[in-house]
Amino acid sequence: MTMDSHFLRASASIGGVPRYYNRLWLCGFSMLIGEGTIFQVEARAMLEGLHLAWSKGFRMLKLKCDNALLVRLTLAGRATDSRLKKLRSIHQMLIWNWEVRVRHIPRA
Repeated sequence: MTMDSHFLRASASIGGVPRYYNRLWLCGFSMLIGEGTIFQVEARAMLEGLHLAWSKGFRMLKLKCDNALLVRLTLAGRATDSRLKKLRSIHQMLIWNWEVRVRHIPRA
């Protein structure tokens, strides 16, 4: 699943697309979420993407994110101590009964 965010003045939007191994789109999401820091918006995109994947029954997932700090915190397990609720929620979802591989992809 690849997720992204976009800022336009005082509002932000997020979206994501789970794809099959041959890159065909399975489904997707997009939403306007209002204000927040770049990190908060990226964390919300990751959380919404995980919720979508779980609700659609995906149990093996490669999650790609272009926010290196978010990926680092997620992989290091530091999310459990975070004051950011969305980061804690991401951590909780990652330990559910599924396989999720989180990977950083540089912004093109």
